[in-house]
Amino acid sequence: MLKKILAGTVIAAGALAAATSAQAAAGFTTNSVELRSGPGTGYPSVGIIESNSSVDVNGCLQSWSWCDVSIGGDRGWVAGNALALEYKDTRTSLVEVAPQANVGVVTFSFDDYWDTNYKTRTFYKERPRWQQYTREVYRPLPN
Repeated sequence: MLKKILAGTVIAAGALAAATSAQAAAGFTTNSVELRSGPGTGYPSVGIIESNSSVDVNGCLQSWSWCDVSIGGDRGWVAGNALALEYKDTRTSLVEVAPQANVGVVTFSFDDYWDTNYKTRTFYKERPRWQQYTREVYRPLPN
């Protein structure tokens, strides 16, 4: 279950439905994890997902290091090593079985993702700061 932290108080997540990919894989969290607004610990938190919660895995970065997930009307990013899938009747680390389980590979487009998912969030007001963070994190490597 996702919990949001507001003014130091933990409250249950809202039940608003969000559109998810038709190709989403059913996943589970392996421990309590932060749902982030981008693929990295430096992005603002959307909330906390409790251990053993069901999530829809919409896709992962090619390295499987971060995955775009949906839960209870919220959408965000979770570290790939904190997710598991039911694979061949066994709950297995997503990182170990993602290609065989047909988990899609996605990219992170800051503008599209934030405009679609976070316009009502308080951290959206600081959008230029987080856009800059994205440019710094995903700076191309020198040749």
